Amino acid sequence: MSTIPPSDAKDVHLALEGDQEAFGRLYDKHARRVRAVVAAVSGDFMAVEDLTQETFLRGYRRLATIRKPAAFGQWIRGFARLVARERRRQLSR
Repeated sequence: MSTIPPSDAKDVHLALEGDQEAFGRLYDKHARRVRAVVAAVSGDFMAVEDLTQETFLRGYRRLATIRKPAAFGQWIRGFARLVARERRRQLSR
């Protein structure tokens, strides 16, 4: 019998209720794409892991603001672009 992983929407709702494992599943599912976004946008390949962590931290803090929990992947990549642009601006100074 195979187990079907919870959907993003379900994990978002569980995380909002305090389930840290649910947010961990969201991280595991989306971290690779977030890393790709922060690497491409920031250009700071040495800081990709730190920027990824910052992205998910901001996402976790703002999780209650998500309008479409099923679109968590797109939502978190929006944070990734923001974090990466901030880093790019820091590097240009």
